Amino acid sequence: MKRMLRLGMVLLALGGFRPVAGADARAPRRELETAYAGIVRAMRQKDFKAWMSYLTPDYSEKSTHGKISRRPQIEAGRKQSLATSQSLEARFDIAQVTLKANTAAVAVRYALTVVTKPAMDPQGKTHKIVAVAPMRQTWIKTARGWKLRLSETLKGGAVTVDGQAAKVD
Repeated sequence: MKRMLRLGMVLLALGGFRPVAGADARAPRRELETAYAGIVRAMRQKDFKAWMSYLTPDYSEKSTHGKISRRPQIEAGRKQSLATSQSLEARFDIAQVTLKANTAAVAVRYALTVVTKPAMDPQGKTHKIVAVAPMRQTWIKTARGWKLRLSETLKGGAVTVDGQAAKVD
């Protein structure tokens, strides 16, 4: 124990170790909360460019079945979602943030509500789709702020269409 204390004091004196003050420790979480709020705002405003600006060039998504989707596929899907939806509302509730250098592993609970355009239904009706899922996301701190590199959807999610349970793939 004394040896660990001495080592800590030596590292502190050499500048190799610096205790993080309470406010500094919370800064990355606040920055990530701001990034999530930006994504939600871009979705609500159906601003594709702003939405994609939060992603790294090598962004990918991993489904609960292990299927990997790359950014070009994701962008095409997002464009289609924006074109076919009347409204989008999202929420990200951060459960945990784990920092390592310039990387943040974030456990979130994601909720998405989409109201489809009437033209998407043969009978001209709108439909309300609600999806909730736990996710693990990897963020990278860049010179331009935090950027999302990977989103992994975890088991335990649910989808409803007009209040009725729907199958999750």
